[in-house]
Amino acid sequence: MIQFSFIRTQETGSDSTRTVRITLGESRSLTLDQDVDGFDGEIRKTAFTVADIQDTGFLLATTFKRAQTLALQIDDSVKALYEPAVWVKWLSLGLALSAYDYQHKASHLLEPAINGFELASGDPALCDAFCEGQVLAESQLIARELVNKPGNIIYPASFVSAVEALGMDGVTLTYLTEAEMDELGFGRLGRDFPGQ
Repeated sequence: MIQFSFIRTQETGSDSTRTVRITLGESRSLTLDQDVDGFDGEIRKTAFTVADIQDTGFLLATTFKRAQTLALQIDDSVKALYEPAVWVKWLSLGLALSAYDYQHKASHLLEPAINGFELASGDPALCDAFCEGQVLAESQLIARELVNKPGNIIYPASFVSAVEALGMDGVTLTYLTEAEMDELGFGRLGRDFPGQ
């Protein structure tokens, strides 16, 4: 058996820890059974995909909203399906995405907010995997924000401004002007035929 503990970075008003067992079982769908002995819940499934791991993180964070710590005990039969770093990466992504709730604002600025968790581990490989999951979550939330904003808020110029305002380390933003697009043969992009 392997155990991972994830600690919320914001206080919940409770010091509680919720421990959930993940094991193989008869269910074909991902469900959390809270009527089990020895654990606060159990997730049983015939097989676990990477998407199931992500959904497990999401399910735990949204079910146990007041728990400060979420501890997962993964049975050996399930643990053998993926390396520990794979489990941590995709659980991290699901945990982080659990707070997403788009609220329309008449601003082009993006405010991707992930659900803050920390991994209680000193293992560098697991910590790196956890960070990868967090980066994927933030990236996904940026994409969701860009897609959800209406066209009168996000248009080419405001898109560039919104992405520049994120100030992402190691990312260089480039774009083409209308003259450069014409020169490269991209056509007039709707200038001759509005609405295209």
